[in-house]
Parts: sequence; structure tokens; C-alpha cells
Amino acid sequence: MASNLAVFFACQTLAATGAKLSTSTSFEQYVASYQRSYAIGSDEFHMRRGIYETKLYEIEAQNSNPNRLWTAGLNHLTDRTEEELKRLRGWRHTGEHGRGIGSSLLETESSRQRVLDAEVDWRNTTSAHNVMDQGFCGSCWAVATAAMLQAHYEIHMGEKLMFSAQELVNCVPNPQECGGTGGCEGATVELAMKYVASNGLSTKEQVPYSGVDEACPKKDASALMESGSATGLAGLQSWETLPSNKAGPLLAALQHGPVAISVGASPWSMYSSGIFDSCDKDAIIDHAVLMVGYGTDKGTNYWTVQNSWGSGWGETGFIRVKRGATTTEDDEHCGTDYKPGDGIACKPYPDSVEVCGMCGLLYDSVAPKFQAKSAAKNGFLQRHA
Repeated sequence: MASNLAVFFACQTLAATGAKLSTSTSFEQYVASYQRSYAIGSDEFHMRRGIYETKLYEIEAQNSNPNRLWTAGLNHLTDRTEEELKRLRGWRHTGEHGRGIGSSLLETESSRQRVLDAEVDWRNTTSAHNVMDQGFCGSCWAVATAAMLQAHYEIHMGEKLMFSAQELVNCVPNPQECGGTGGCEGATVELAMKYVASNGLSTKEQVPYSGVDEACPKKDASALMESGSATGLAGLQSWETLPSNKAGPLLAALQHGPVAISVGASPWSMYSSGIFDSCDKDAIIDHAVLMVGYGTDKGTNYWTVQNSWGSGWGETGFIRVKRGATTTEDDEHCGTDYKPGDGIACKPYPDSVEVCGMCGLLYDSVAPKFQAKSAAKNGFLQRHA
């Protein structure tokens, strides 16, 4: 099976185009549609078919519920093993919360006493139109960080730059093994933002995404100074980890742009559309994604999340996750992560932690603060109103 992994995790044409297969699709048709390389009749073929048929049963069971809020479907993940799906998520949370350079985002927001918008949607940013597929690399933490910075740069600076997730994979140090051993073996958004604050970040064109661990290139110090910012990323003033398990600060931060969050994403693989509400309160936090807004659909509140499993998954790469009727309801929707060593902590790992919100999505959130350039944000909102 190992010999086929590179092909198996490659971004397939069908996944990239967002095409959907019906639940009447046979496994042989599925293999052809996703250009799987394992031979018909081989041991791997039979193993994958067993997984496929089990997932198909679960999909049909979910869709048979007339009161469901979300619909399941086939996608490029349907024949993956649980170990491969864990690898795909590949994120764990650092035990060290952070605050970067400059003033606090929350202090500034509190001083404004801003009334929160009823709905927020940042899916018109360039990064949201280019949903990445992280492939077999456990780089969700890097992809979420790069996408967050791309969106904020466009919103607040008025320019479109695609930042390099691959540089973060290559260069972010992880001596305490927070979320893994670094690179494609896992790290955190906090560690990525610490790196960016000190070193800046190249564009996607300068360091393209390969989905494998590569050597970290040396940076020219003079180039960092010429970028217009002491951080090497013009306009970035600060970043911080928001208060854990609280919906209010997350809602406030979303008024300014997307926020990188942590989730327990193990039940997400067969999601196709709708408002996902099928996470248990007890969740293992194992994936970093980008929160791009929130809203209401037919009386049900939801969070809008940009994933890193390609545009063929979910709602063109996005998932809507159920949100409480009030912030109090969200804050009190809590459970326990009983396996911090599998998903959330630095060494030495704690025995357990409390996680709140659907899929534990309130547990850990990271937001940047950018200095607006010539009212770029107001212009962006007017263009996309």
C-alpha cells in the first residue's frame, strides 16, 4: 500500500473541479473517477472497497434522516483509512498562548465598543477563491496561517498577495514538539505567527507549495527592511490567541477578517452541504482551519469555515458548522478532550482539557491585527457589498 500513497493523496481532477458523485456509484466507478492507482482485485483494492462500502452505509444513514441539517456525500476522502485521515488533519495545539508585536486586538476592539454585524462573510477574498488541498502533508496549521494573512492583507492593505504555506512548513521551529515534530509532521498557528513576526513571509510564487518537507531558505535581512514593516509583512501590527472557549471574542475578531481556529474534524470527511451538527461534545482537537464568517439559515445559526481539503470537498471547500442561538449557549456547549497527546498539547501532555462550541471550535483561535492602508477595508467592503 505504501507504494501508492503519493498517487492516492494527489489532488485529483474530480476533487479540484468540485464534481459530485451520487451514492449509487459503484466502487469501480469511484476508482475510475478519482484515478486511483491500485489494481482491481489486489489486496489494497479489497481493503479500500471495504472502507468505501462502510462509508457509503454511513452516508446513506445520515441522508435518510428527514430532519437532518446537513447532507453527506462521496468525495476524494471516502476510501481513506482513519490513520490517513488523521494524517490529513495533522494539527495539534500549542500549550503556549501568544500575543505578538504591538497593541492587543481585543483591547482595541473593546475600546471601540463595536456593535457586531448580524452576519459576516469574507469568502470574497482571493484566498477564499483559492482553497488549497494540503495533500498528504500535515500542514493545515501552515495553510490556515497563510490564508489568514492573505485575506487580511487584501482587506486592510488593498493589495492581493498569496503568501507561502510552504515556507512555514520548511522553516517554523518546533523544539517542544507542539502538534508534532514540525513541518509535515505538525505544528501550530501560534508558532507560525511567531515566525512571521520575526522573519516575514514569502509569497506563494517565491516558495510554491509542494506538500513535502524541504530545506529552509536563508532570508536577506535588507529585503525584510524594504518590505515596509519591522515584521517583514507590511501592515501587520500584532497577533494574539483569543480567550479560550469564548464565542464573543471570536465574533468580535471576525469583524476585521478571518481567524485561524482549531477543531475536532474527525467527523467531517463525508460532509457535503448544509449546517454540520454531528460532533460530540467530547472532541479531540486535531485540525487547524480558517473561520471566514457566520450567519443564519432558516433560523439556524452557523459558522462558516474554510478547510484545506480542496474545493471538491464540502461546499466548494467550505463547511458551515452549527452555532448557538446566543454566545452563552456556545460557551456552555462544552466537553472534554481526553487525548491531548493525540491532538492538542506540547510535551509534557496534560491528561485532558475542556473544549467548547460545536466540534470544539472555540478552544483555540488566533487573530492578526493589520494597520489599514488608505481605508482599504472600507473600499473592499464597498466593492463586495
